[in-house]
Amino acid sequence: MAGFWAWKNLGRSVNAGAKGIRILAPIVGVRRKKDEDAEKDITQQNTRTVLGFRNTYVFDISQTNGVDLPPRPQRQQPDVTNLVVKLEGITGVVTLRILFEES
Repeated sequence: MAGFWAWKNLGRSVNAGAKGIRILAPIVGVRRKKDEDAEKDITQQNTRTVLGFRNTYVFDISQTNGVDLPPRPQRQQPDVTNLVVKLEGITGVVTLRILFEES
């Protein structure tokens, strides 16, 4: 899901007559600080913050046409060996049964 202009930037266009899904999108702005600390340190002068929300529409890829998107990178399976050791340690404190399944 992406907005009209996000699809345009990806080289795709929204099909004519496509109905989007209305969502609340954050309005991000910059709060300017004018205190002494901000004058000394430039990193504290301006901070990005959510100012509010507005209605916007998003469209699914099936509602667009254009260039093909690059394939998603494959997710690597996380190493859960430390997690298993921690869970086994918790089972002595809490009544917990650990069940391992291959997916």
